[in-house]
Amino acid sequence: MPIADTDFLFSLSPNDKKHKYAMGILDTVENIKVPDIVLLEYQTVLMNRGISFQNIKRVFLALQEIFWQYKIETIHAIDISHLILGLNLRINYNFSFFDSLVAAATIMSDQIIISDDRVFDKIDTIERIPISGK
Repeated sequence: MPIADTDFLFSLSPNDKKHKYAMGILDTVENIKVPDIVLLEYQTVLMNRGISFQNIKRVFLALQEIFWQYKIETIHAIDISHLILGLNLRINYNFSFFDSLVAAATIMSDQIIISDDRVFDKIDTIERIPISGK
């Protein structure tokens, strides 16, 4: 049950340079899960880029269709256990707020993440599936 990181969601856009790699992952990797914290970070980044709420809603409706088509499940990862583990990761690895919580969700899942963000390589128990094959 690999966890999808936020950069994977961005790569699902047909306009993204990593889109073909993301589609290859969707065709070959089963049981992908998207933590709620990833959805929150995704929306936050879109808002910070000045995307209108109406367009963000369109993006999320498109994501919802992809999730349905590829049987991608969203999971809850914002609870006291995830927050404590996330704080430990921030303290020990100097992770950002969102990366610490995504890493916590990954650790508390089956320790596989789909991401090009090499920050997750700092944790020996996490296996990273790169989006772009790098």
